[in-house]
Amino acid sequence: FPGYWNVAVMLAVGFAGLGTAAAAAALGVGPRGVLIAGLLGALCRPLWFEALSARFNAIYPGLLLLGAALGAWAIRRPGWPRLPLMAVGVALGVGALWVYPPWALILLPLLVAIALPALRDGDEAGRALFLAGVLLAGGLLLWLLPEAVEARVTGQQCLRLRCPDRYHSVDVLDL
Repeated sequence: FPGYWNVAVMLAVGFAGLGTAAAAAALGVGPRGVLIAGLLGALCRPLWFEALSARFNAIYPGLLLLGAALGAWAIRRPGWPRLPLMAVGVALGVGALWVYPPWALILLPLLVAIALPALRDGDEAGRALFLAGVLLAGGLLLWLLPEAVEARVTGQQCLRLRCPDRYHSVDVLDL
């Protein structure tokens, strides 16, 4: 695992930049603004703090924003291509919230800002798809979250070296 940490950091940075750029595009920002948003998303301090702390939580805000942007585009898009967009958006959002549910509260103002204009501009079928996507995501989270919470509460297994600390990390000197 430590040998591939550079790949994990690259994925986290890439999805953070892609997610913030997609969110900016879904909000209607121009090309220069989308580029700046993507760069700022990739360079934000909390992302690098998580990466340097050897935690992979940095990838999930980008995934959640990318899922919200795909959902907004699905609402606005006419015809059948909206269904795969919404499915991928729901999958990314559920995956991000399953691992770290507080992102929904932290990013709630931005998620609402992405969804409201899309709902206003979309047609009836798009609004129905949005409702179906929200209900599907809520149902999946209600089914998945209790297992995730129980797995975290029941205790952690100790490694060969020692039990992980509250940051799920092992001291370098113990390696």
